[in-house]
Amino acid sequence: MVEDYRYDTFRAALLLNDARFSPDSLEPGQGLPDRTLVRADGAEISLRQLAGGQPVVLVTGSLTCPLTISSLPLLGEMNRLYGDRVIFAFVYTREAHPGENVRQPVTLEEKVEHARLLQEIHSVDWPVLVDDLDGTLHRALDTKQNSVHIFQSDGTLIFRALFAGDNAVEEAIEAVAGDGCPHRNSLSAGWPPL
Repeated sequence: MVEDYRYDTFRAALLLNDARFSPDSLEPGQGLPDRTLVRADGAEISLRQLAGGQPVVLVTGSLTCPLTISSLPLLGEMNRLYGDRVIFAFVYTREAHPGENVRQPVTLEEKVEHARLLQEIHSVDWPVLVDDLDGTLHRALDTKQNSVHIFQSDGTLIFRALFAGDNAVEEAIEAVAGDGCPHRNSLSAGWPPL
């Protein structure tokens, strides 16, 4: 629910939400929603414009998410290896663990600033896109703290993982970069029966 999307303190019940994809989230075989988002530099871009006919890897997360921060080095390396064949984009969502130093943003400007800080502090050299305050794109994908969604060049979702650190993510990116399709090898990755 939108009113529960932005919270001021982390609640343990959120851990249960991260255990599996919800049945009403975007599923493999469905298309990439064409949303216009703000980049960390303030410019607007649509997801289809970003994709430009190439496969897209969308990673969700925030500055206060330890899973996000721990996955950035591997994703950066994957971008360096395959970024000429696959578009990598980070979707900045709600703060996973808002607190005294980094609060849950109440304006889009604050959220863009958090995204800019993440990009600067962690040397993210691929596009950082900022979802709206109500998490419209994040809720469509599913409100996982650090999920990965991979779309074919035609915008069809072919892979999703609950966490960017899942071993299957690296294999899926390698397969898509090689003009292949990821193999079904991880239940946690939410593979479709294609």
